[in-house]
Amino acid sequence: MKRFITLIALSVLMVGCAKAPTETRIGGGGVSADTTAQVMGLSINGVVIGTGKCQTIFTECAKDILEMAIPREYVGTVSAQGGDTGMFVAGKIELANGQPLNVSNGYAQISQNSQLLIKVIDSYVASQNAPALPGLFFQQSSGQVSGNNVHVTFNNPGDPAKGGAGQAIVTLDGSFTAERAVLKVSYQVIRTINGKQGYSSSELGTLYVPTCQFFRCQ
Repeated sequence: MKRFITLIALSVLMVGCAKAPTETRIGGGGVSADTTAQVMGLSINGVVIGTGKCQTIFTECAKDILEMAIPREYVGTVSAQGGDTGMFVAGKIELANGQPLNVSNGYAQISQNSQLLIKVIDSYVASQNAPALPGLFFQQSSGQVSGNNVHVTFNNPGDPAKGGAGQAIVTLDGSFTAERAVLKVSYQVIRTINGKQGYSSSELGTLYVPTCQFFRCQ
């Protein structure tokens, strides 16, 4: 019951956006769409596969980053492989000079207006029809592309009214081809939703996402 009450209250305060997320199953593998992402012009089309330490404790790692938005005790199990549960991603990464992304870009800075949305589907949503977990929205971005290598950092500064509670940084580091980007994901939760120091991981997992559905290619 506490899970339902808490998530209903939080659903109107998705991190970085005031729209409430509404789940609709789409496609195979249990990947879910989020109407908030659709409003922002983003489509959830990437999946994070757990690696390193987080491969065997992916649920705890997911709780770590979600703790910027919701107390960890309200989160169920989360698969490290995607499927009916898992960590899914939407984004829009652009280059600062406005040119489209391709492997011959050379060196270019990432636009500060690039966006990242992390959407976790846990076992409560998948099997018990519980309210959706709040999405994690990041917009303050920096980084660079060099050839087909990319490094980008996203920041959510948290709620100023709560002393910055809910602040986290997510870093993507990897490479891309014309078809797919493969990016290592790491995170640091500066402050949890309760205003405490959070956790960090240098290797949450690997994000697999179609290149031109994540970067602006034209």
